[in-house]
Amino acid sequence: MCQFFKNWRNPAVGAGSFCALTCRLFEEACECERDSVAQRELFFSAACIAEVSNEDMGLLGPNHGELYEELATAFCGSDKWKLQRYGLPMVTEYLTEAREYLERGKDMIYALMISLAEELYNHGEFTYIAPLFKKWYGRIPGLDVHTRNRYLRFIFEHVGGTESGHFAYMTQGLIHYCRACGVTPDWEALGQRNQEYIRETAISFDRLCATMKVSNEQAEVV
Repeated sequence: MCQFFKNWRNPAVGAGSFCALTCRLFEEACECERDSVAQRELFFSAACIAEVSNEDMGLLGPNHGELYEELATAFCGSDKWKLQRYGLPMVTEYLTEAREYLERGKDMIYALMISLAEELYNHGEFTYIAPLFKKWYGRIPGLDVHTRNRYLRFIFEHVGGTESGHFAYMTQGLIHYCRACGVTPDWEALGQRNQEYIRETAISFDRLCATMKVSNEQAEVV
C-alpha cells in the first residue's frame, strides 16, 4: 500500500505545475501591447487555468494535498508511505515529464493540451474508483460511516463537477490562448494527447502493479 500511495497521486506537485503554467500565461500577457486583444485573451486564459489550482491548494475549500495525506495514512496505518524508499521513478516518469513541460515547455498550446488530457482522465478515474473505495473501506469491521467518509473525502471531492469543471476551465483556457495567437484550436491534436495520456498512464499502472506484486511475494517469503 505504501508503494501505491507514494506513486499514485501528489496533489501539491500537480497544483504547483498549474500555478507555473498560470504565471507563464500572465508573463506572456504582460509582454503584449497594452489593452490589445491578444493581451486580454491571455489574461482570460490565465484566469481559467488558475481555477484548477485554486481547489487543489485549498484556496476555495479543503486542501487536496492534506486530504490525500489523510487517505493514504489511513490505508497504510501510518505516514511511512511518504518515505523516499517507496518512490518508483519508472512509475511516475511520464507524469513528471508532463508536469515539467507545463513549467518550462516551449509550446504553450501543447502544454495546455496535456493539461486538458490530465483533467479529463482524472474525471474518469475518480468517477470509476469512488464506489470501489467506498465498498472496500466499508468492509472494515468497526469502522463507522463518519470515519469512513472522512478518510475517503479526497476521493469524494473529485467526483461530480470537480474534475469535469477543471476540464471545462482548461478548455476555455485553450480557446482563449488560441484566440490570442490567432489560430484555431486543433481538436484532433487534443484527441491524440488524450490517447497518449491514457496509454502512458496504463503503462505506469502496469509497472506499479508488477512492483507491488514482487514486493508482496518477497514479504510472504520473509
